[in-house]
Amino acid sequence: MTFEPKKGQKYKDGKSTDDNFFMVIDYQDICEHSKMKIPDEMVADEEDLGALNKQMYQFNILYQVVVSCENGLTVGQTTSVMTPKVGSKNESHEQKMGAIIDHRHEDEETFEEGMEPRILQRSRVGVANVFFKLMHLDADGNLLINSQQLMVAEIINQKLIEAKDLSEKSEYSMTYIPFYDSTMTQEMKGNLVSIRVDPSIQERLRAHKARINQLKEELTAH
Repeated sequence: MTFEPKKGQKYKDGKSTDDNFFMVIDYQDICEHSKMKIPDEMVADEEDLGALNKQMYQFNILYQVVVSCENGLTVGQTTSVMTPKVGSKNESHEQKMGAIIDHRHEDEETFEEGMEPRILQRSRVGVANVFFKLMHLDADGNLLINSQQLMVAEIINQKLIEAKDLSEKSEYSMTYIPFYDSTMTQEMKGNLVSIRVDPSIQERLRAHKARINQLKEELTAH
């Protein structure tokens, strides 16, 4: 599942955003996904909007994707996390296990030198949330009202379920998310393991880490 910004979009300082918001989420790394409604405070405070418009646009419609891989890192098999069952009204819990990784030694024929361990079984423990704000327009270029955006969100939800079911299992991750909300606890951080990622994603990870280190150096210098 690849997300690319519109080509040619610019920051205010003239820098291109074409590559800054490129993102890939591997279907096999998705733990959960859901649509969300968040009250839009800007609409509520807008005096020029009529009551009907405020009612039709009273929410921001978001789509949330929870992933088990954070740019080449996932929670290892030693981790077992108890979480409330999705949609459950009682206090029942389900157990979510970490990934099973191939830790065989480098001198074995199945291990490629210089590569991270391959994935034998994906983790079911979410480590990051990615949120998408739905801003779909109608044929006239007007923002769809909340009820229509929710219909779009449901279509996305069904298509995502179908795509996950059809996706082929692999021994490496394609997930590359430069911006996300981390959900890792201290226990989970202590059990993180590096996993094999697609070569094209590996190049993006190196570039992203280089940008982060550069920003840290600039902040330290000031």
